[in-house]
Amino acid sequence: MYDKDLRYPDLYNFDEKMNHTEIAFKSMISEHQYVSMQDDISKVIVYEKGDLLFIYNFHPTDSLNDYGIGTPWQSDHFILFESDEDRYGGHRRLDGAHNMWFEVYPYECNKRPNHFKFYVPCRSCVVMCAYENAAKIMQTNPEAIDRMPSVTDRQKQQVSKLMAAQGLQDSHAKAIIKMEE
Repeated sequence: MYDKDLRYPDLYNFDEKMNHTEIAFKSMISEHQYVSMQDDISKVIVYEKGDLLFIYNFHPTDSLNDYGIGTPWQSDHFILFESDEDRYGGHRRLDGAHNMWFEVYPYECNKRPNHFKFYVPCRSCVVMCAYENAAKIMQTNPEAIDRMPSVTDRQKQQVSKLMAAQGLQDSHAKAIIKMEE
């Protein structure tokens, strides 16, 4: 049928994951889209589409340590999925980062109000989600996120503050937090 060394099954698995993510997050039909970084030298593109943050490194050899990623979201981020995972035929360079939060700081980066530092492997695509967006999705579709780090007091406080700032009831924030416990 096809040469398995060409990794078509891995590409299919990645495409399937992207489609499932799109169904859950509806990012493609969202009006929110913003390219926060397009660097021709490092060959990195970072953009927001809907409630997700996409990071691409097209450089054939240069991975980037502690790379500043600008974000509009105030809550910590986590890796939703990435092309370097074993299940997609990747080299597993981010395996240790799948169960951790990337702390967001309120300092501007690439014309975005907040930022976090991230290791961006060469030849990879990473899809990240802010906790505030994941919490909204998990209310309506808990199966949409198959892997998320354990929620700490820091993320709970972030959601409570954001909901209070948006004028939402505290009981609504508690319902989101309770889903995580």
